[in-house]
Amino acid sequence: MKKLLLIFHLIICSSVFSQENWTLEKCIEQALKNNLNIKESQLDVDLSKSSLKKTTFDYLPTLNANASHGYNWGQRIDPFTNTFATEQVRSNNFYLSSSLTLFSGLQNYHTKQQAQSDYKAEQHNIKIQQRNLKIDVTAAYLQVVLNQEVLKTYQEQLKLTEQQKERTKQLIKANRKTKSDLLEIEAQLSLDELNATKATNDIKTTTLMLRQLINLSKDADFKIKQTEIDQPIEQLTELDYTSLIETEQAKERLNSSFKSLQIAKGGIYPRLSLNASIGSGFSGNNKELNTNGEFVPKRFGNQLDENLYQSVTLSLSIPILDRHQTTFNIQRAKIEVEKAKINQERTDQDLQNKIEQLKIDIDNAKSELSSSEKALKSAQLFSENAKLKFKNGVINFTDFNETNTKLFVAQSNLIQAKFQYHFKNKLMEIYSE
Repeated sequence: MKKLLLIFHLIICSSVFSQENWTLEKCIEQALKNNLNIKESQLDVDLSKSSLKKTTFDYLPTLNANASHGYNWGQRIDPFTNTFATEQVRSNNFYLSSSLTLFSGLQNYHTKQQAQSDYKAEQHNIKIQQRNLKIDVTAAYLQVVLNQEVLKTYQEQLKLTEQQKERTKQLIKANRKTKSDLLEIEAQLSLDELNATKATNDIKTTTLMLRQLINLSKDADFKIKQTEIDQPIEQLTELDYTSLIETEQAKERLNSSFKSLQIAKGGIYPRLSLNASIGSGFSGNNKELNTNGEFVPKRFGNQLDENLYQSVTLSLSIPILDRHQTTFNIQRAKIEVEKAKINQERTDQDLQNKIEQLKIDIDNAKSELSSSEKALKSAQLFSENAKLKFKNGVINFTDFNETNTKLFVAQSNLIQAKFQYHFKNKLMEIYSE
């Protein structure tokens, strides 16, 4: 029995110590693996790749095999004997046909180039989605860390108030404090408990949001690493907006629209194609005299040899009037090119503004962090001084609580500054990838 208990204890301890805290990198990996939007975008990439493969096969000729078997009643000209048939005639026809476009205004070439641009644009699109998902997960993760830090501050405040409550009870027994002083501390204690409860609820809410963002099962163990926000990071301030994925995607979209214009212009040119066919057939009206002096249909194999035909044809089609469909297609394609140019310019402007703003945000967050650290040190010194004064009866609890409130505000400001500085640098790091 003792051995079983020992084994059971070891299993429990092993499972507890094997629980791994979720780092930011692990959360991002989980999100990228399970995000449904990215999975759907990957299917769009696969479709675009399939369309690109299709354009390669458009250069190949077509080849079709046909066969027919039928009966005819009534007068008709037999195609294999060139004579009239007035009775029921069985006929068979077999042929292969092929067609190859030799020239069509380079439409096949431009179609393949357009498909290549569309494929690259879809690849860029999924990279943009992955990057944006990283940003969302990073923001949610750091928000949980921020709320955990806030909860620690509230818990420290609550612990301090509880200590003051116990000390006040002792002073009441010594007739150095009154019940009014105790009621004032108990009121502050209730407020501290409320703040701690709200902070705990905030952690639950933001943790749930993070779990949903990374698409993690509710039954899975989930506990994030709490020291992430205090880890030193390398500050990045140099980033060229032209190196971002959106810039490359806009270029590919513009190139695709330009190729669409070239395809539309190809409709102006003549179309030259080569057609070839080979075939044979059988007719019940094709008869010969047998040894019994009767006319019977020739043998099937013999007719296939006799009726074999071949053809090769060059076809030239010159567009003359198509109700201005080609003209309208060209005009529409020109407009799409201009829209793509505007979209490229707007993308460049947005990216430039975003990176410039991010650089300023990093500098501001760094200066705010430095100021918050100085403010916290001053508030801590002031709080320690007030604690001595309160202990010696120089100030009352209201004045002492006011200094604690200032300390809490300084701690909160520092936590917020850490969060902003860490998050902005993480953004720059993700954009630089």
